[in-house]
Amino acid sequence: MENRRHLVDERTRLVNQQHSTLKTYFPLALDLLEDQMNTLLAAELLLRWPSLAALQKETPKALRAFFYKHNSRNAKRIEQRIQAVPTAKTADHRRRDHRAGLRPGQRPGRHAPAAAQSHPTPG
Repeated sequence: MENRRHLVDERTRLVNQQHSTLKTYFPLALDLLEDQMNTLLAAELLLRWPSLAALQKETPKALRAFFYKHNSRNAKRIEQRIQAVPTAKTADHRRRDHRAGLRPGQRPGRHAPAAAQSHPTPG
């Protein structure tokens, strides 16, 4: 019984470590996997596409087939996942955009929100 407890604790530690790493470097993976971090789906997704850049090179058809193969067959959910891929950013890019006053999906230099534009202060 003690060995089983140790194994469960170790699995929890590894999943938490993986979650923390993905949150920084590949946050879209967390969105795609939802609460399935310790499943075959998670392992195969991360082995096949270990980075956001790798995932963004994949075709929508291949992504659909991947999720369908892993018993994710809700068409609406699959399409939501696929639509999130092209515009996804790493956490570092998200922070830079936030500091620059950009909204999600907005590119630098393109219609920055008024709040992010500098205004001279009255002197």
